[in-house]
Amino acid sequence: MRASSKRDELPPRQHSTLLAAIHEFIATAQPVGSHQLAVRRSLGIRAAMVRNLMAELDESGYLL
Repeated sequence: MRASSKRDELPPRQHSTLLAAIHEFIATAQPVGSHQLAVRRSLGIRAAMVRNLMAELDESGYLL
């Protein structure tokens, strides 16, 4: 296993969104939506921004 480098790290908003999505999925065992994350996980950003971040995470292979 190789050591993580700075370029492998996610930007802070993507990182917090990914963690919130993982925690929400574990808690509910249901698909996770952007509005659900914005409201239930208190990310401090609007659902539209969460949706954009989730789309970026999907394109990067972090979400399916």
